[in-house]
Amino acid sequence: IMEGLVGEAQEELKNSGKSAGRSTRKPISEFKVIQNIVPLTSDKSKFREWSRKLVNAMGQVDGKYESALMMIMKMADADSIPDLDQWQTVADNVMTNIENLAKEQFDKDLRNVLVEKAVGTVHTKVNNGLAKGGVYIYVDIYKHFTETSGLGLAAQALKLIQPDKVK
Repeated sequence: IMEGLVGEAQEELKNSGKSAGRSTRKPISEFKVIQNIVPLTSDKSKFREWSRKLVNAMGQVDGKYESALMMIMKMADADSIPDLDQWQTVADNVMTNIENLAKEQFDKDLRNVLVEKAVGTVHTKVNNGLAKGGVYIYVDIYKHFTETSGLGLAAQALKLIQPDKVK
C-alpha cells in the first residue's frame, strides 16, 4: 500500500511539473518595465523617445517583440505603403519572418500597452483602431507622430532656399 501511494505521489509531481511548465505568462500590464513607461501624450517632440522606451520595454518582456517593432518602424519610415489598411497585411508578412513570434500575443500585448499608455487625443486614435489590433494602432500612431505635414515640408524647403543669415 505504501509503495502504491509513493508511486501515485511521484506521478502527480511529474504531471504537475509538466502543467506548470506550460503555464501562461502573466499579463503584460503586470510587468514592472511596462508599468514604468510614461503615458503617451500628443507632444510630437517626445514621441521618438517614448517609442524607443516602449520598444525596449516590450523587448524585455519578449526579445522577439523588439525585433518585430523595429521592423514595423522601418516599414513605416520607408513609407512604402501609403494606404494604412494595407499595413496589417504587410506587418503580418514581416512578423512571419521572425521565428517563433506569437503574432496574436504580440498584437494583443501591443494593443493593451497602447490602451494603457495613451492619453488625450492619442487615446482617441487608439480607441478608433481597437478593432484592427495593436499593430495597426501602433503604425497609425507612429505615422501620425513622425510624418511631416505639407506645411512643415514647405517651411523646410523655404529654409533651404533662404537660409538664415550668417552672424
